[in-house]
Amino acid sequence: MPRRRPELGRAPLWAPDGKSILSVRDRALWKVSVADRKMERVPVESGEDVLHLVASRENREYWSPDAGLSAGAVLLDAKARSGKLALVDLETGKCRDLLAGPGRQMGGPGIFGTDVTPDHKRFAYTAEGVGHPKDVWVYDVASSAHRQATRANPHLASVRHGVSRLVEWTKADGTHLEGALLLPPSFRSGERYATIVAFHPRGTPSRSIARYAVDGERGLSFTNMQLLATRGYVVFMPDVPVKGPTELTDIAAAILPGVDRLVAEGIADPDRLGVIGQSEGGYGVLALIVQTTRFKAAVASSSYSDLVTHCSQTSGGETARMRWTADTLGGTLWDARERYIENSPIFFMDRVETPVLLICGSRDGATPPHVNEQTYSCLKYLGKPVVYVRYEGESHLPSAYARPNVLDYTNRVIAWFDKYVKRED
Repeated sequence: MPRRRPELGRAPLWAPDGKSILSVRDRALWKVSVADRKMERVPVESGEDVLHLVASRENREYWSPDAGLSAGAVLLDAKARSGKLALVDLETGKCRDLLAGPGRQMGGPGIFGTDVTPDHKRFAYTAEGVGHPKDVWVYDVASSAHRQATRANPHLASVRHGVSRLVEWTKADGTHLEGALLLPPSFRSGERYATIVAFHPRGTPSRSIARYAVDGERGLSFTNMQLLATRGYVVFMPDVPVKGPTELTDIAAAILPGVDRLVAEGIADPDRLGVIGQSEGGYGVLALIVQTTRFKAAVASSSYSDLVTHCSQTSGGETARMRWTADTLGGTLWDARERYIENSPIFFMDRVETPVLLICGSRDGATPPHVNEQTYSCLKYLGKPVVYVRYEGESHLPSAYARPNVLDYTNRVIAWFDKYVKRED
């Protein structure tokens, strides 16, 4: 199997004068002197993690305005949960924030595209904020000025976006958890709001509060959380660590205390709560509503409710899911069958009181239509409030649907929450 090529910005990069090499490894900056072959760690003054170097895609050199004495780098601003563009002195480790003033953030701890002109006098980078979609900017060394080079979404310039913040709470067992909170632009302290919980098990949206619409690395569920925030909803995106053998109960144990925290702070209206999830997040939604009746509406997109059926699918490899589920639950279907039942919402559907909107694509190989129809038929037989929508020709991710179907999906979800959470006719 061919080795994956190291990513530009992390892989070894030459200094402009050819006398040294820089590399990013384990979120630290390392310098190698060509003359004596000595390798040493650059002590970054701020103590922040180094994500990658600003580099030229042409000659694999790192950007330096002073012939290699310093280097442009993207650092992780742990407090702001965002990337920070800085110039690092390679001798002292001192940093100068290159984004100070404009008030922009790199948007999160991911790897961001950069490129450098041959003369090293300018470089391009991408920047975003929770209310500002990603665009390309150009930094001019001589003037220290930043110029916006693209306007990919000019129609959003006049939109008042929601703002994000970090929220923290404690589980019953004392475990500290975090999450992202997206507040509507008209948010006022002391006023309670209809609140949508959006999550993915094993997701960490708390790391993405500076990205546009809090777009987490795993993806959450909806095409754009700002579409909910700008319609007056608070969107709560909790980190949800799950252990596997008790995944179903772990989900509720992580999320519900977070909801309690928002209610206690006077933010969430306990009588106007909704929940949405995509893929394993859809499974998580079903896992939640068989354990609580607190949610007035649920959207389970590309979901599954029966681990026996789910683990026996051949998508991704004939037995790949069987092995993954066995590892997750700590046993195979044959030697730990009770765990498969205990973690499958389908066996507890008689407890559901929440109206459920089920969504899938007809060509979804990860959670095929028959898996979603299995959930639908059980809820329908039990007389539970459920609607099932299947988009013909579409695959697993709603964000990849054809435009007419994306629009229909988006409008359906908003209408579902408006009807049952906001209770709008």
